[in-house]
Amino acid sequence: MDWFAFAKDAIFAALIIGTAFLIGCMLSRQINRWHSAGRMPAMMFLPLKFVLRYGLVLITFLLVLGAFNVDIGNFWNFISAVLGLIAIGFVAVWSLLSNLSSAFLLMTFKPFKIGDKLELPGDDIAGRVTDMNLMFTVIRDAEGRDNHVPNSIFFQKPSRKLN
Repeated sequence: MDWFAFAKDAIFAALIIGTAFLIGCMLSRQINRWHSAGRMPAMMFLPLKFVLRYGLVLITFLLVLGAFNVDIGNFWNFISAVLGLIAIGFVAVWSLLSNLSSAFLLMTFKPFKIGDKLELPGDDIAGRVTDMNLMFTVIRDAEGRDNHVPNSIFFQKPSRKLN
């Protein structure tokens, strides 16, 4: 191992870290000034500091890796793959979690119960509630057909209790 090249890279990495620290202090001080002067809404203060802090940490980390001649192309591939999987998983689970939390709220606040007559005017669904589970509420119409209504619909659209 060439110790001279390593020492040169380590000094360069230390300069990167020191510069990032100074930039972080200056940005933090400026954001605090804007906040105390009333030029920045309070609800924007903490999220902005959070994004700047961790964005600066990420950029510094990547620059330090570059200082040691580490190929960061694979790192970017890994990060984009992980973010893609998180996004796909979030979309896939969103509907399920929405219906589960809606079922919990329906069972807690009890706007209707099994046996009540309900109407969903926008969807032209009306009938008697015959079953409720964690995903659906079953409404049997006048012709005897069962309509499986996702529980989240009761929080997105108006419903009317008929009896």
